[in-house]
Amino acid sequence: MGLSILPTDLLRLVFGQSSFDQATLVTYQEPAPLVELPLSPHSQRLRQPLTSLLWAPTLKLPHPGGKKEAPFKIIPLNKLHHLLTRPGFNTLIPRDDETDVIYFHVRFYATWFPKETRHQFDKAWNELRAHKKEVGWAFLALENAFVPNEERFFTWLSEKMSSYPELMIKRKERPFLTEEEKSTISILASLANAWVDVAPHQREKVSEFFKPLSAFVHRPDFDWSHTRLFSQIGFLLNLSQAAQENSASPSPVFDENFFNQDPEKMVSLNGVDYSKMNPAEAQKMWDFFKTHVTALHRKPDFWNSMNRFLTAQNSLVPDFVGHHSLWIDSFKKDDNTRDEASEFYVYNIYEHILKADKVPPEVKKETYLLLISHEKKPELTRKWQNFSLGDIEIEIICTTIQSLNHENAFSSVLSNVGMDLFGKYAKRLGSQKMAELLQIKLPPEIYAKLSLSLRMLTLLTDPTDEEIMAALNEIAHWAPETIHAVQTDFFLPWVWTELGGTPLYGFYESVDLPVKFQRALKSLPEILIQRGHINGVRKYFLSQHPYAPLLTLPDELKPTGKELSFASVDSFYNLVEKGHPDKNKITILGKPAWSSGTKSHGILTTSLAVGETYGMTQAELAIVSIREEVADFPIKMAESLEKILQEADRNPSLKVVGLSLGLEVPQVFRSHVFHSQIFKRLKKVVEKLHEKGIVVIVSAGNDGKKDHINILGFIPHIILVGAVDNRNTPHVEDDRVSNYSTGADVTNPIRLAALADPVMAPLGYDENVPFFAWIEQGGTSSAQPHVSGAILFLMRVNPNLSAQQCLRILELTGSPLTTPASTPAPYKAINPMLASVVAAHLPGSSYSEKRLTAFTKHMGFDPAVFPISGEFLKVKNSLGTHISNN
Repeated sequence: MGLSILPTDLLRLVFGQSSFDQATLVTYQEPAPLVELPLSPHSQRLRQPLTSLLWAPTLKLPHPGGKKEAPFKIIPLNKLHHLLTRPGFNTLIPRDDETDVIYFHVRFYATWFPKETRHQFDKAWNELRAHKKEVGWAFLALENAFVPNEERFFTWLSEKMSSYPELMIKRKERPFLTEEEKSTISILASLANAWVDVAPHQREKVSEFFKPLSAFVHRPDFDWSHTRLFSQIGFLLNLSQAAQENSASPSPVFDENFFNQDPEKMVSLNGVDYSKMNPAEAQKMWDFFKTHVTALHRKPDFWNSMNRFLTAQNSLVPDFVGHHSLWIDSFKKDDNTRDEASEFYVYNIYEHILKADKVPPEVKKETYLLLISHEKKPELTRKWQNFSLGDIEIEIICTTIQSLNHENAFSSVLSNVGMDLFGKYAKRLGSQKMAELLQIKLPPEIYAKLSLSLRMLTLLTDPTDEEIMAALNEIAHWAPETIHAVQTDFFLPWVWTELGGTPLYGFYESVDLPVKFQRALKSLPEILIQRGHINGVRKYFLSQHPYAPLLTLPDELKPTGKELSFASVDSFYNLVEKGHPDKNKITILGKPAWSSGTKSHGILTTSLAVGETYGMTQAELAIVSIREEVADFPIKMAESLEKILQEADRNPSLKVVGLSLGLEVPQVFRSHVFHSQIFKRLKKVVEKLHEKGIVVIVSAGNDGKKDHINILGFIPHIILVGAVDNRNTPHVEDDRVSNYSTGADVTNPIRLAALADPVMAPLGYDENVPFFAWIEQGGTSSAQPHVSGAILFLMRVNPNLSAQQCLRILELTGSPLTTPASTPAPYKAINPMLASVVAAHLPGSSYSEKRLTAFTKHMGFDPAVFPISGEFLKVKNSLGTHISNN
């Protein structure tokens, strides 16, 4: 998991990643509205919500003929403006190949040469303007992110916005947006919000450009099918949450003018709050529906309005049910069904009010019978006529299950009602009683197919810790019989969807159902945590955690070496006000720049390193909090490390600095960095930290490109670490490199890798979010604190060792890794158990003979033979017989 340091969700969507290391931290953040853009196939990745791994663009660009690949060619800094003025970049839909090349050049040059890069943007802007050519939004998105120019942005925004508001406000017909308008307005709002993120004091100035749109979105007949596009504008205009959820305009006054308006216009109104109607007004509205059904029955708006009305005024549902024939017969009087409403809309209302529990008990049985009559199954109608309400509901559940196993299934309406009833009964009765009920009611041959469904029913309702552990372990290691059960258990996807999982689209026709379902089940641990079953998930997490012996070390076996300090540069919410959920005492260095929200990336990384629950060791924590912005990133890093250097002068126990942030660029840029004054400043401070015996551990990055490098990796003495997928086993020997882990270069290769997939850690203080979150792919940001914490742990095991020596021990004792392609990796995964036992046997150990024996055994090694084992002797010989006093 890595720090997001771009200031805009738009740029994340545009260029495929934030800093690096985006991973699934964002799964637990409030989702940002997506930019609705018509994108080319390669750019479909840009439309993904920020709940997936957002990788950087490819380094090697496809040859126009599709057969060869062109190597990345660096354009000199003084020619950057030529890239920025390319027509393919300054369009509504920039060309992917040009976007990739330009993005990496701007990322690198703006990082190390901001003044010169700003000059190149000036030249490009002036050239485009002089030739009256379009300046594209991607141009502004890049400039705003890396070298912002306030005057230019507001000039461009003013010009772009000038034509839209007046055009929209003057429209007399029902408002609609062309595809180009939707894309353009959404982009403008995204860029504006991005600017406000960086410069919140200019919110009012930015909002002024969008205020004319306020009148448009407040029109009573505004088409709120485009609400998502306008959520960003709503944010700028301070519209209420209700406005962004289809209530932009105040609910109308229910007077004579309201009821006397054109009937078709009345049903097309959005934002009408029917719950505010008094009984007389509600009755008048209901009479309107009955009176105008013949004229308006082919209008979808008519039925949609009735649906909303009955949901708000459910005392009139019995009359709706009693007039069933009136609604259905209206469709029998004409045969015009082209692109208009049908009787399905009537049954859709039944489905909605049943699932929302808006049907009064006295008419619920009749409602079910009407749905059955729609299925044209007279035998069921006759059979169920004399059943009680409860018996009918059970019959609907069981008949729905049976129908899902046959081609003559219920309609989607009754199937949806049946599954809704299944979910409600399962929660009410519990999994065991529900299973017993199904066994009694279902034919034996049907019930026999539901073994996996019933297990999922238990997991999603009332599982024990042991059942959770068994299920998660089985999911991680699918046996052939499990794959067969998934393929044959027709009810399983429905159970998963109804009881809390995500829909498996197309599962009923997919031969790849086991693959789809196994992928969907990756979210099961987090679903279980959200439902209060965190203990079972924790037990499973520790059972497959490769560092479990270290995390479960008894108090009497913990190292007694001197207290140490760990420094982290990351993004944090205001820790002064809210505190750290997994660390009691924190030293805040300098004036912090707090991030907004209730969750932050720094909480994750520091918890994994030195947290109270699953931290690798106990140590004091010092933090430098920076905002998630790209502009001036290396300057902020230099300032942050200089603050840490000052702290190290005051506090000699500070031995490790952890950085889970950065920007990836192609390795070929390395030779261009050395003339940067910012680079020289960073190099100087890192050298001073190194001279003090402090190691700086940095996440390698998450773009998955082996010919990329985190720009911080250009600095000597920076230790880059990669990510490990532990493959859901407790053994380090079978770990492999995570497929997203970025490479490095021969000058500064990746030194080590550590656990990243999965991790479990707190993310923030939000009361609505569980204290611990399950993170399936933690990114190299999660690897960094594991390495940092392991070094600190070894130093406490043996206070005679320096941080560099502990790093060397981790390298010497590391476990060989394979890549996702099953080839040997050029670096190893840390084995902190072996490394700590080695450290404990070296001169200066904090372990006496008795404690040393118990410690060695707890870590999984034989105390009798370890001192003469090959692992120990190899490390001892490599370090030398003399271990310097530190």
